[in-house]
Amino acid sequence: MRLTKKFMILSYVKSKGEASYTDIIKFIFEFNNPGETYNYKENRGYYSGAFTGWENKNYLLRGDKRLIKKPNGKYAYHEDKETFWIQKESHYLDEPEY
Repeated sequence: MRLTKKFMILSYVKSKGEASYTDIIKFIFEFNNPGETYNYKENRGYYSGAFTGWENKNYLLRGDKRLIKKPNGKYAYHEDKETFWIQKESHYLDEPEY
């Protein structure tokens, strides 16, 4: 199984309980650039499209498994437990009548 960057980030945040934007950016920057150290002045926008709606990328905040921003400003892992059933029910509602 090939791990996606989203899965890696979600696993990282889940293991910490919650993480700041900077913690997440530092984690993925250093993973993608072995041997380099995250610099908050030069690399703070790195991977920011995964959080924002810019070009409709914000994939870390979408889907059944995603990050949610807490009132304290940190991100936490979130998983929709009932998504399968909601999709299944709406699928049956959308089927054409014969």
